[in-house]
Amino acid sequence: MVAALSPWVGALANRRGRRFVLLLGFAALPARALLFAASSAPAMVIGAQSLDGVSSAVFGVLLPLVVADLTHTGGRFNFALGLVSVACALGASISNPLAGAVAKAAGLPAAFLVLAALGAGAVALVWLMMPETAPLRATAAPARRRDSKLTPDLT
Repeated sequence: MVAALSPWVGALANRRGRRFVLLLGFAALPARALLFAASSAPAMVIGAQSLDGVSSAVFGVLLPLVVADLTHTGGRFNFALGLVSVACALGASISNPLAGAVAKAAGLPAAFLVLAALGAGAVALVWLMMPETAPLRATAAPARRRDSKLTPDLT
């Protein structure tokens, strides 16, 4: 799944921007947890694991791209990517004992709901705090002016 989606993810990131695609990857995680909370039927498990493939492809392609965007003028790419990787590893290692404790106390569906809530919080943080990092393309058409800051640019 990751190998099949990665070229599409890279192309979409160049076309729509890094932030948009990163939001898709982050949004797949709480959706996956909700599917696991809803049912353990084989079709649901396959759907949930497919969403894991989507998020893995997005993170595998986008994290190095975003770090490269942020460090292109000052260097330190390897250091910055290492810090991002450590943060991801810490989050992954904390989620296992947290989910295990919740599952022991309240059952598997509750554990997946807690993980879905945490994932939704991550989506909100990316939505609210992360700017677009893609460099402006010199060959790109000039941006269209919007009448209102409240109107989203869906192009």
